Amino acid sequence: MAGPRRVFLSHTSELRRFPARRSFVAAAEAAVSRAGDAVADMGYFPVRDDKPAEYCRDLVCRCDVYVGLIGLRYGSPVRDQPEMSYTELEFEAATGADLPRLVFLLDDEAALPIPAAMLLDDNPELQARQRAFRNRLLEAGITVARVASPEQLEIGLLHALLENRPADRRPVVGAHAAGLPAPPHLVGRDDQVTELAQAWLATPPQPVAVLGPPGIGKSAVCLAALHNKEVRRRFGNRRWFVRCDGAGSAEALLSGVAAELGVTGEGPPGTLLDRLRSVLEAEPAVIVLDNFETPWTADPLRVEELLRALGAVEHVGLAVSARGTARPLGPRWRDFAILSPLRLGDARSMFLDVAGPRFAGDPQLDALLAEMDGVPLAVELMGYAAQGQPGLEAVTARWRVERTGMLQRMGGARRELSVAVSVEISVSSPLMTRGARRLLALLGVLPDGISHADLAAVLPGIGLAAASALRQIGLAFDDGIRLRVLAPVREHVASTHLPERGDLTYAFTHYAQLAAAGEQVGSSQGAETVARLQADTGNIAAMLERGVDHRTDELADALSGLADYWRFTGFVQPAVARIVQQVISEHGTAAQQARTWFALGTLARDRSDHEGARSQLEQALTLYEQAGDVLGEAKCIRSLGNIALARSDHDGAQAQYERALPLYRQVGNVLGEAGCIMGLADIARERSDYEDARARYELALPLYHEIGNVLGEANCIGSMADIALARSDHDGARAQYERALPLYRQAGSVGGEANCIKSLGDVALARSDHDRAQNLYEQAQPLYQQIGSLLGEANCIQRLGDIAVRRSDHSGARAHYERALALYTTVRALYSVGWTSVRLARLDGPDGDRRRYWAAACRAWADIGRDDLIESTKTEFQRLGTS
Repeated sequence: MAGPRRVFLSHTSELRRFPARRSFVAAAEAAVSRAGDAVADMGYFPVRDDKPAEYCRDLVCRCDVYVGLIGLRYGSPVRDQPEMSYTELEFEAATGADLPRLVFLLDDEAALPIPAAMLLDDNPELQARQRAFRNRLLEAGITVARVASPEQLEIGLLHALLENRPADRRPVVGAHAAGLPAPPHLVGRDDQVTELAQAWLATPPQPVAVLGPPGIGKSAVCLAALHNKEVRRRFGNRRWFVRCDGAGSAEALLSGVAAELGVTGEGPPGTLLDRLRSVLEAEPAVIVLDNFETPWTADPLRVEELLRALGAVEHVGLAVSARGTARPLGPRWRDFAILSPLRLGDARSMFLDVAGPRFAGDPQLDALLAEMDGVPLAVELMGYAAQGQPGLEAVTARWRVERTGMLQRMGGARRELSVAVSVEISVSSPLMTRGARRLLALLGVLPDGISHADLAAVLPGIGLAAASALRQIGLAFDDGIRLRVLAPVREHVASTHLPERGDLTYAFTHYAQLAAAGEQVGSSQGAETVARLQADTGNIAAMLERGVDHRTDELADALSGLADYWRFTGFVQPAVARIVQQVISEHGTAAQQARTWFALGTLARDRSDHEGARSQLEQALTLYEQAGDVLGEAKCIRSLGNIALARSDHDGAQAQYERALPLYRQVGNVLGEAGCIMGLADIARERSDYEDARARYELALPLYHEIGNVLGEANCIGSMADIALARSDHDGARAQYERALPLYRQAGSVGGEANCIKSLGDVALARSDHDRAQNLYEQAQPLYQQIGSLLGEANCIQRLGDIAVRRSDHSGARAHYERALALYTTVRALYSVGWTSVRLARLDGPDGDRRRYWAAACRAWADIGRDDLIESTKTEFQRLGTS
């Protein structure tokens, strides 16, 4: 092939600046390069407005081809010939030098990607001059094309340059005219590359559609398959990678493919297609149509017809890469999985390849990569952002502020260089409907995606159709029963495409109501409710933290439900609680504030924060009393009784329960009545008055059953099992615990489940089945940790110490007891503080330690009025010389 021609690009300044992501001039330069030619004297363009006319004429005449990119602005008049612009002068110079002239006019009837302020001259006289110049070009007897986008310009100019190459300098038809791009560096895609290569190597070759969301690596997989050793051996130089993102019609696609293959010639499209087919039929070949969705969505029927014609050529391997999940009609496609995100290990390898291996040990690496959601483009660009940085701390801090704005390099003008540009190409797809755009904006602020069942509630009437459109475009995908977007897509959408006000309000109401359903945890629907709330934890937090229009009634309902959910599962979200509490404190009514303080107080109580719980509950009680809300008063008083019971203050607890019980009966609240009876039964049990305790449990049990409160039933059964265990009725205790355990699970009560498992461990320990007991305590301990129950965790640790003692492992026992003692002390469980101190005193050790632990036990029991316990152990320690 002959050497490159010098191509002169004539244009006004706005065509180099816009569109910002890839300008018209950048597209023209790419076309010149793809044609094997060179842009003349790049240094000329920034300074030419200061040059005289003769200098500019000389530059034009030294070139082989003139290309005019003619916009709607006249531009600068020539310094020494002000009656004409530089673009006029350059066209006249090219005409005088008899150069091939290729002229492209910006289409003045289309929506152009240039700001309105930069599209026309301010001066009406200059506007008139430019209209006259454009008309002269149309009448100059040369071919003039109209373009509305850089992509159209690139395809049109590439074809024109190849078509106008002199016959003796044209490339051989069907040879590797424009060159195959270099192979990409791929990570984690070996299986997909191999599968695609095998499809082409089959007899006959099988067509493949490579699909997926933006930035997932479709183009890279196709290009890597073209460089596969077996594909290279079979097809040689007859491997083509055709970029279709500039083709807006079937004709443009045909021209682009023909230009890439070096097929030229005058005539209608049918003639060009015949020539193209002849080249493809000559020998085995493989062709990839990259970013195929652009022409397909613009001109679907005729593009599918063209694809069908190409796919029908024998011995030709074909692949299209396209955003989304839909395959065009035409060829009989081989099944090929939609590309999925990279696994974390592969994402790590890709990042380190770009950023450098020194980040391999950085403790923040995996967490940062997890936020890229396995999108190769995002991982790669994050790697570039990390280059030259001392560590990932600064990179992570920048990510927290800039989000996807930092995922770009080299100006981020193209989709390969910017996550934002890549995503926006999909957002601007012709398939994007208004409903799909509204749904996408909501998905940008909902980190958990949207359940299929919620689509109709969040976007009534259009949710299902909108979801279908987003799937087809490739911006959303199904993850089980949920519609999701990948994290980089969500981050970009969240910052640039805000939800409509009405849609945000609908979403807030929906997720606030879902949160309020947390009050069902503990009922027969408890486990189902827990699963539902777990799936939407992030969405609920995102909506409640927005607190749309300070809708305090919905916020109060939501926080009350969440508090129950948090109590029973341990999945507490302190930031949500803090934000909602502040909004209600500033804008809510007294009733809403009382409900909020009560919910948070109950939560604090169950998490062993007794002082915090007491403060919240006492505030709520005051508000309920002021409002005359008897039920609210009763609930607060009973909860204060629960705190007293947890602290082994049996007299204080009994007084509170007996104060709350008539209030519940006054308002006919059976659940509260049963709870008070349960509390009094618990006091009797802890005082070893098992007959009274059992009678009260048997009184509460049918009340819970009457109202369908599964959790209450489970608590009664579990407590009666405790009595059986205390009486050494191990078989009876085990049967009762095993009866209660599925009820706790049905109710979604993690704490109840943990208590049952721990108690089954107590049964095993009482039977000296130490291995089973240890296994059960180790199952229960993380459940207690999950719900923040320090008391439950301490009980498990203490029991593990007891097992160690029985195995004569005194050092292990001491370690367990000291850990348990610290937890008991934290929650002021003085009864257990005493017994754990006694256990430590009983271990062999220095007499000083024994005295210290015995004294600690006596202080703890004395504080709760349990002199009986002091007396019962006094003789033992007197014998040891401790007291």
